[in-house]
Amino acid sequence: MEYQPTGKALFLQLCDQLAQVKLVIHKEGSESVGFGLPEEWQTKTGVTNQLATVQYVGGSKKIANNEVTGITLRLYIKPWRALGLSDRLTVLAHSVGFAEKGGGTPYYDFIFEEGLESAATKVIIYDIFQLLHRTLLETFGAGYRTMPMAEIPVNIEALPC
Repeated sequence: MEYQPTGKALFLQLCDQLAQVKLVIHKEGSESVGFGLPEEWQTKTGVTNQLATVQYVGGSKKIANNEVTGITLRLYIKPWRALGLSDRLTVLAHSVGFAEKGGGTPYYDFIFEEGLESAATKVIIYDIFQLLHRTLLETFGAGYRTMPMAEIPVNIEALPC
C-alpha cells in the first residue's frame, strides 16, 4: 500500500479509534505509537502496561519510497486479561485469522494490508473497537462515559520521523 495517503490515513484512523475508547499515548517511536490507560484508571486497576501499539510495517526505506507493507494494531494480552477482555479478544482474533504471538509478552497483531477503502478492513476495525469500547464500559462504568476522549498530538501526524 502507498504510505501517502492510504497508509497514513489508516495509521491515523487506528490512533484516533484508540483515543475514542479513551486510551492515551504512552510512548512515541519513530514508526509507532503506544497506548495505555489514563493515569486515573491505572491507579484503579493496577494496569500500567501498554495495551496497544499502532505501527507502520515495512521500515524506513519503504516509507521513503512511499510504500508500507501494512499497518499493525498490536493488542497486548496480559493487560487486557487484567481488564477482563482476554477471552473475547481471543475469540475475535481467531475469527479474523490472527494467532497469539510473543513469548513473555503475548500479543495479537492485526495487520492491515489494505486501506480504509477496503470493506474487510472496515469490518475488522469496527469489530475490534466495539469490543474494546464494551469491555472498557463494563470495567469502568459511569467513569468511562464521563472521561474525556484523549487528544492525539499533532506530532503523531508527522510520524514516521
